[in-house]
Amino acid sequence: RALSLLLIFPASFFLVAAYSESTFVLLLALALLAAERRQWLTAAMLAALLSATRPVGIALWPALLVIWWLNNDNYKNWRDGAALMLLPPLGLVAFSLYLWHATGDPLAWLHGQPAAARGYMFPLMLLASYTKNIITQGELWGTHLGEMAALLFAALLFPRLWRQNRGQALLVLGLIVPPIFTNTLTSF
Repeated sequence: RALSLLLIFPASFFLVAAYSESTFVLLLALALLAAERRQWLTAAMLAALLSATRPVGIALWPALLVIWWLNNDNYKNWRDGAALMLLPPLGLVAFSLYLWHATGDPLAWLHGQPAAARGYMFPLMLLASYTKNIITQGELWGTHLGEMAALLFAALLFPRLWRQNRGQALLVLGLIVPPIFTNTLTSF
């Protein structure tokens, strides 16, 4: 059912385009599946690959730690916890080292945001700007309406997700927060 919903989602065309989204979704799903099966080392390695795919993938790191903490009754298997603490950020570190070698800037993924017409904005200012654009039917008002609806949907479902799986709720929060501090919700 989840795969069917993903395939009919309006933005699913990104999954067949030459972007990293499809790799990101695959690695995220595999890492969460490995965590569900309590294959912590596999989940940690997949999380490292995920954070190399897209910097926002680092949001899986604290989520996996919470999932491990809540599913580990005896805490005797410290190696799993150590792997989850150490491996996930290595992908982002490796990607940053590659960028340092290639461009001289290890944070080019962050510093390149203005070139993509992205800047930082306080969330209330972003929401006010989007609301004004929707009401006045300004440029991209339909896109902004869809993005605001998706954000509202996520906000309404968050309390239920928090009750069901705190680790996954933390992941959703980690994936939502960065876009709401920019001048566009496009990546959301």
